[in-house]
Order: sequence, then structure tokens, then C-alpha cells
Amino acid sequence: MPLRSKYQTLPEFILSPFNNGKSSLSRDIKYDSQYQKYIGNHSIYIKATTVIDDSYYYLIKVPSESTDTTEYDVVIRFFTDDSLLKRETHLRHYKIQFYSNCPSFMYQFAYLYAQEGYLIKSLYGKVGDDFLNNPPTKSNADMNITYDKSIYFACKFLSSNKYDHLNKISMANTIKRVSNDKFFNLITDFNSAITKANILNEEKKLKKELDKQGIARDDRNSTKKKPVMSTFKKGFIKIKPVKKKSGKAKKRPGLST
Repeated sequence: MPLRSKYQTLPEFILSPFNNGKSSLSRDIKYDSQYQKYIGNHSIYIKATTVIDDSYYYLIKVPSESTDTTEYDVVIRFFTDDSLLKRETHLRHYKIQFYSNCPSFMYQFAYLYAQEGYLIKSLYGKVGDDFLNNPPTKSNADMNITYDKSIYFACKFLSSNKYDHLNKISMANTIKRVSNDKFFNLITDFNSAITKANILNEEKKLKKELDKQGIARDDRNSTKKKPVMSTFKKGFIKIKPVKKKSGKAKKRPGLST
């Protein structure tokens, strides 16, 4: 598959990923509708930013749609060779590349993004050779290249706040800028991400099973006959009232009748 000669800006990518002709209205409605529904229930946020040789990197946390405990790492690199663009204060006209440790990206698109030059090369080690060297014959057998949902959501998030998030001055002063080493150490590789997700899923299953067992125990306990307590009791020990003997009671010494 030949490498495309022209990278895209963030607005171009959102409008028509990989220059696949004119924007599809049905596709735009579909993805934008999914994003609007998603963002109403989830909080995407920028974890860190850094700058390397005039390239601007964003690490964006995109929560999973299916579980509250999983967040995917999406990295977007903004770069340019244009000396005039480098003088601008914003990144809207910079070209972009990506990384995501979301399983749908890895299994469907990592290989294709790498082939097209849209996968950040310095993060190849976070992907792994299996996904870089083997096309997605099962999950994307037709080799269709488009958005991954985690990447689309991250792009929409930045685009929706472009005057703040894509501003170089704002990025340098307020958007969690860190050293290069710390930035790359914060990014979770796919194998570690999937291992963590599996552990969380197992813990969730175990908790669910324990909760079910707890409910079952409570149900069994509720069916047991509860002891009937006498009005004469102390703690849980019944105290029977003393029956009076028939006949005249004996007089105690020292007491008058």
C-alpha cells in the first residue's frame, strides 16, 4: 500500500479521514451523534503535553464506553516543516499522526495507520511487532481505513476546544506540559493496557459473583424462623415468669401484713 503524499490537519481529518473523497453526510452524522452521546456521560481530558523538535504531542485520556474503570491513551502529534506555520500561535494548520492503545484500534487499524504513515513512529514500541507487521485479516479483512472511535473522540475533543487546547501559548503555560521522558513514560503500551483491562474484568466478574452469593445467603437467612421472644427476656435468653403457688403465701420475717 503506497504512502500518501499529503498528511492532514485536524479539521481535514475529522471531515474526511485519509482524504477518502468527499465527506459522507451519513458517516458524519453517525460519528458525531456517537460523540455527542458519549461526551454527555464521559469526561475526556488531557493528561500531559510535550514538545520535541517543533512537534507538539498531546496525551489524551479517553474513557471506555463499556466500563468506568478503563481509560485509553490516545496520542496526537502535531508537526510541520513550514517555517511560517512554526511562527503561528496555534496548531490548526499542522499535520497530525496518532497512537491509541484501544483494542479496536490495534486489531483493526494499527497496521494500516503505520502503512499510511499516520502512526507515530516513536511509539512503534508501544504497539508491538504483531500489529505492525500483520494486516488485520479477521477484524478488518477488507482493509478499510478510517477513524478509530477512540481517535475520533480525541480529535473532536481537541477541535471543540481548539482556541484553548490548540494554542501554543496556552499549551506551554496551562496544559500539563512535562518533560519528554516523563511524557513517553506516561503512555501505556498495548500489552500492558490489555493485561490491566483483563484483570479489571476478572475483578468485576469476581465482585459480581460475590455479590450474588451474598444475596443468596441473605435470602436463605431470611427464610429461617426467627425466635419468638417473650416479654420477659434478657438479651436472647427467655425468662419465664414464676407461677404463684395456690394457697396462702408465707409471711416473710420482719414484714407486716
